[in-house]
Amino acid sequence: MSEIFLARDSAIDNEWVSYTAGLMLRLAGLDASLCLVSPEEVPEGRPCIFYGVAPTRTPHIHLPRHEQLTPGKMVFVELDCGYAESVPVLIYEGTLEGGADTATAEFSCDLLFNLFAYVSCLEEVRHEARFGPVHSYAARLKTDSRRFRRPYAHYLALALRCALEKLWPVAPAADEKRPAIHLTHDVDLTEKVFITRAKEGAFRMFNVGRHLTRGNLSGAGEKLGETARMVFRGDDYFLFDEIASMESEFGFCSTFNIHAPVSGGGVKESITRWLFDPPYDPADHPRLISTLHRLAGEGWEVGMHFGFTSWRHADRMRKEREKLERAIGKTDIPSSRQHWLRFSHSETWHALWESGVRVDTTLGFNDVPGFRGGLALPFHPYDHVAGKAHPIVSIPTILMDTHLFYYGNLEAAERLQTMETLMEEVRLVGGEACIIWHSHTLSKDHGWGEDYRSLLEIIHRGRFSVLTPSRHKEGCADG
Repeated sequence: MSEIFLARDSAIDNEWVSYTAGLMLRLAGLDASLCLVSPEEVPEGRPCIFYGVAPTRTPHIHLPRHEQLTPGKMVFVELDCGYAESVPVLIYEGTLEGGADTATAEFSCDLLFNLFAYVSCLEEVRHEARFGPVHSYAARLKTDSRRFRRPYAHYLALALRCALEKLWPVAPAADEKRPAIHLTHDVDLTEKVFITRAKEGAFRMFNVGRHLTRGNLSGAGEKLGETARMVFRGDDYFLFDEIASMESEFGFCSTFNIHAPVSGGGVKESITRWLFDPPYDPADHPRLISTLHRLAGEGWEVGMHFGFTSWRHADRMRKEREKLERAIGKTDIPSSRQHWLRFSHSETWHALWESGVRVDTTLGFNDVPGFRGGLALPFHPYDHVAGKAHPIVSIPTILMDTHLFYYGNLEAAERLQTMETLMEEVRLVGGEACIIWHSHTLSKDHGWGEDYRSLLEIIHRGRFSVLTPSRHKEGCADG
């Protein structure tokens, strides 16, 4: 199969249709090009999808067109995605043809619009236009949080592939590969200083309060003791070699995202940065620089970790990036992540690109693990203003250590189950995604090293490729 024809009403806005249909073929793993045509232009005997228009050829696939998104109003439909059993896929209720009672009929929903709503984070974009960015907190959205649990965009695409396979020969993409993971470490701390004790202590006291509100006095007492030990004892947070040694046992290399502070912005912003930004400066940290040089020579990678207030300021991002490049003697840092995942759909992609960043790994949530855009695949985000793909490459982040320990407050068995479930989702769809494990959390204060080892074992056992973001830099558009 070399061409797939998509017939639609050319009088209706179709900028997003072209973007989504092209991405759908990639998610489906199909080696084919997409041709957008009118219903009358569909050639005989060729693979064709009629989207919101009456079919003019047989055989054909017909998708209803219902671009209706009501926040939080979602239902499951059963779709044949090529597995032994049908997959329950969460879609927007307003996209159903004839209402929810027909949800089990094949393509009784607007499959294309649902995929677009996922990958473009459309619900978030509309929320941001009214109320401002949610940054990194899913809880700020009045949404159905179940949509983050699985990479539903992939399942929608695979359902279309199955339908195509039933009617025409389908050629899989030549570059089908093993599922892949990017191991990344946001370097928020290199040593234990006063502000670290204060911020970490406050966060842990919050978890003490959570136990108390649930009536769990023994759990609250245990957490209170951990908090006191963390605040008053010394500890080593410079753990780059320990991380690299552990990863080397499995043949893996990872990325260390480094912060490089710059001044400016007034008193209020300076106080904000003092409170929230990492309390180190690589320009005055020879031990850090020498360690990064050595690890880079052995296959590890250095990425950019932009400051708390930099998420929409291209000039500030550029200054931070250039400062880090001077410090490490490197002129082309390949990737970045925003500190605290501070992010705006309307501003951050553009600021990153203007600052010189070509690959970003910010797309994820602080408070819940999972698939913020329904995706486990590097992609070009949709620019809702320009009506086309943005030139930057985004690699979704699906799991962070604090999801398991702080926000989730999970027991050991629950943490293991969460890691296994997320990795299995990536494996099932042949996906690729990022994981954050903060570099200082192998310390005695945290003791999260054994969980990181468990994660590495899951990745190794699942035969995942372990990659670094630089491999996607050549995939960036020219803008």
